[in-house]
Amino acid sequence: MSSPNKDAEYSLNMETKYLHDLHLDEEVLFSIEVTVTRKWAETTSDNRVHGMNLIFVDKYDNRKHCWVPVECLNTVANRLTEGNSYILNKFSVQPFLQNDRCFDDELHLVLNDNSIVTPIDSSSAGIPKDVFHFTNMRNLSNPASEITYLIDVVGIIEDLKPLETVDGPNLYEKHFYHQFYLTDLIHRVRVRFWDGFALQFQKILRNNVNNPPILTISSCKVIKNEYTGEITMRNVKATRLFINYHSDVETNLRKSTDVSVTLFDDFAKQFEDAIKNLGSGNKFVIISSAKIGKFQGDVNLTNYPATRFYINPDHHAVRKLQKRAEKNNFLAEKEVIPTQVEIVAIDDMSIADIKNMNKEGKVGCKVTVKKIKEDLNWFCYMCTKCNLELDLIDGRYKCSECGRFFPWPQKRFRLFVLCTDKTGALPLVLGDREIRRLTGKMVFDVELDLTEEEDGKFPPVLKNMLNKEYGFTILVNEENILKNSEVYEVCDVQINVDESDENAADVQQISEDAEDDQILDEMHVETETSRNKPKKMAKKKQEEKINAGGGKPKQHTSGSKEKIIKIKKVRIIRNWKGVSNSGDAWKGINILLLDDKNFRMHAFVPGKIFEEQETKLKDGNICIFSNFTIKEYDSSEKFRCVNHDKQIILTNYTQIEKIDKEDGLIQKNMFDFYDLNQLETIADKNLYLTDVVGIIENDTPIADLVNRFGKKQKQIKFNIVDGRASVNVCFWDAMAEKFNDALEDIEEFPTIIIIASAKITSWQPARQNSKQYEIANVTATKFYINYDDRSVVALRKMYSQGKFSKYNFVNHVKPKNETITVSDLKKLPVEFVEKEVICKIKVKKVLETGAWFRYHCTSCYKTIELKNGNLKCYRCYDRNVPEPDLRWEISILGEDATGDIDILLLDREIRTVFNLAVMDFDEEVIKCPNVPQIIKALENQHFAVRVKIMEPNVLKQMNTYYSTGIYAFPKEDLRPEDEMLTPHSTIPSTMTQESGPSYHIEDFSDPNLKSPEVDKRPRRKKKLTKKYCD
Repeated sequence: MSSPNKDAEYSLNMETKYLHDLHLDEEVLFSIEVTVTRKWAETTSDNRVHGMNLIFVDKYDNRKHCWVPVECLNTVANRLTEGNSYILNKFSVQPFLQNDRCFDDELHLVLNDNSIVTPIDSSSAGIPKDVFHFTNMRNLSNPASEITYLIDVVGIIEDLKPLETVDGPNLYEKHFYHQFYLTDLIHRVRVRFWDGFALQFQKILRNNVNNPPILTISSCKVIKNEYTGEITMRNVKATRLFINYHSDVETNLRKSTDVSVTLFDDFAKQFEDAIKNLGSGNKFVIISSAKIGKFQGDVNLTNYPATRFYINPDHHAVRKLQKRAEKNNFLAEKEVIPTQVEIVAIDDMSIADIKNMNKEGKVGCKVTVKKIKEDLNWFCYMCTKCNLELDLIDGRYKCSECGRFFPWPQKRFRLFVLCTDKTGALPLVLGDREIRRLTGKMVFDVELDLTEEEDGKFPPVLKNMLNKEYGFTILVNEENILKNSEVYEVCDVQINVDESDENAADVQQISEDAEDDQILDEMHVETETSRNKPKKMAKKKQEEKINAGGGKPKQHTSGSKEKIIKIKKVRIIRNWKGVSNSGDAWKGINILLLDDKNFRMHAFVPGKIFEEQETKLKDGNICIFSNFTIKEYDSSEKFRCVNHDKQIILTNYTQIEKIDKEDGLIQKNMFDFYDLNQLETIADKNLYLTDVVGIIENDTPIADLVNRFGKKQKQIKFNIVDGRASVNVCFWDAMAEKFNDALEDIEEFPTIIIIASAKITSWQPARQNSKQYEIANVTATKFYINYDDRSVVALRKMYSQGKFSKYNFVNHVKPKNETITVSDLKKLPVEFVEKEVICKIKVKKVLETGAWFRYHCTSCYKTIELKNGNLKCYRCYDRNVPEPDLRWEISILGEDATGDIDILLLDREIRTVFNLAVMDFDEEVIKCPNVPQIIKALENQHFAVRVKIMEPNVLKQMNTYYSTGIYAFPKEDLRPEDEMLTPHSTIPSTMTQESGPSYHIEDFSDPNLKSPEVDKRPRRKKKLTKKYCD
């Protein structure tokens, strides 16, 4: 056999095809990229292995069986692992007609000793791990002899029987099986799983948390009883099972298990009154003569004049449902019963009494602040995940618990004070929430208020607390009692001790122990719908929940009624539409909540509820939520916008109270920034989304492309840098268009962007050792340009200090420079280096330089060179770029009354004027060194050109000036300078029409006519040929 390196090189140089391209007995001179989705041994009756079976899938959901003979097991089969991806070469395609094959396919692959198996990265291959072709249950009534292959089915599990044992054909041989029925709500079929497969099914079902359980069985055998005609499905060696797999069929089936009902007017009131008169427990209703419709794509029942309802009637269908409801796998939500708010009293004590306490708890105390420890830092850096203080290691902040670096860590107040009353003195530490309540400011706000002289000193605003009296709620914990710690923690503050009890509720003086008054990080699952019991609280949490009057933690009742779950005021900081796994129309709204402890939590709002509460659920609103469900994320739920294992689900019972008064304790927004240097640790995992911040570099114009499925998409690429690393960013479709529009309104340089809830991906460039990482958008992603955040302020300060001197940032700010003449432009002093000015010129001539475009790398977007016949990017480690970007570089000679000037128009400027990309021309035009004749339409036209002054221009070392913006105008109609068009087009829209023969030079005689923006231009069916360019 050849060496692995030679095999890998051979595989990479072969043409790649797909499974549907394979034909019988053809000479295989190509390779295929596949994932091994299944692997099992073929054995004889005496359990001897005589070969290996595999199922391959490719990126287009094609499936193919593969056979490895016994003599190739060690050389080939052992190199193939289930779930991994490979490139295969040197195999044969042969007939495959045996019974019980995994699917209806008459061809399969056969590997041999000469077959080449090259592993590839599964995440970058884009191949699904499992592919199903489901058989409709109604088709199973056909004679079993007609089904000579194994099938895939999906359905809801019903009538599950206990494990049964039967005797085998031989003495002392025992077998056991699980029997149940699988239904698609119309048809149902019996299923029997045998022996080890039955135990595997039993274990998976035991761990299921979703109801009803929906089972996907892949490659099961269909057997028909010759006497009764009953169909049974059973497992074979190739069979695999998946529970709640979230395929499109499973999603549609789950939606069919429940139907929304909307009743109107008097009929709705009658139903509400009837429900109120019933006790607790499940309620069964028969709705007769209901009208069936669709709302937001879901089936919905409404009332009609003939409609009637019957609650808990004596009917055989109701009795059947009641019997099913007694089983554990029947979906039943708890009834939400409002209960009276429980207020936990807090005793007031003196300082002397607090020091003598011998048990943990919370107490109130009226004290006067006598001294503030100014020598200790008044804030600390905290990990947003672990809530621990960060360590400073080599100039970077790192969490010792999770090991993560924080480029812009959260700053939180921590103030040490000495307080007194008539009985003594007590050292106290005030946390972030308490200081924010006293000052009405965040740490960031306090830092902004500091003058240059005060920078680095103790803030004067914090000294205002001296000699003032406050009512503090003090936590007496284990450290104070058992370890004699003299410093006590303040967990609540009352600004004015003379406030009445009624006002105390407004400032949240009521203890957080009350069940109806929770904060986001205290949420835990309490509903049966998630199939999870409430988690036990950690010991530390229990200790914090002990009040001053007793030594036991408060117990939660386990009855059938659920108490109101209510959270304190939270701000809605972001919302986005929710879509199904199949990409169907939106099913609801996702919102991100932030409380006054800087804790974020995701909540889902079903579409019907959002329509009713839309005015309250807007970004920036502060609300109080009560009566909702708390659900743990399913393991398959990815792209979570926060690092939390739970989410809030709003229901029809949910009450939302909008607070009109602004609350300064809750930030306007909050981000959990990831260090750009650490993105490799989370790339392609896709469990959590990521927040990043950086300065925009190397942005490219928005582009149109067609993906591998033939769908048109829009794309815009750029880089962001944070002083430590530079990372690629790619926005798609609506996000790309929104970002492109936002660049038109930039008012400050450099352009700093925050990207919230982004996806991190990676790919392995050919012939490179290191991976490339990219930030991309998903539905939850949102960007903020030059946002009012301390990370943006810090980056702007770093830029002003010259820490980004090696980067060439794009200036998106529309210039307000006054127009200067060509003569004055050439006399500009060195102070104008890197600045931009505007010149109004007439294009005297389009110059022939022998090159009217440049090749650019598709990864770093820099120009690339031709080496040994290959286009290589030295910045990407001499990477071969087989399909580079082609970008305009047109040299013109411009003139005004004072002289002439050479100007280089780059890709953005040419596409601004002509609405054409280099790739819009056919290959014959591109190979020609002469500038296309269409571009000569620039000659004798008047333009305002924004020119960037480079150092070689000032030192007279370079006579060519680079343009960064352009617009056209008639000679007699000079526009104001601030109307610079970037990237709007000014050439007639006839340039962008699809019909090639309509292009004529005379169409460009008036460049003052506007055409669509570059990103709006339609796809051209035909390339521009030399016929229209000469």
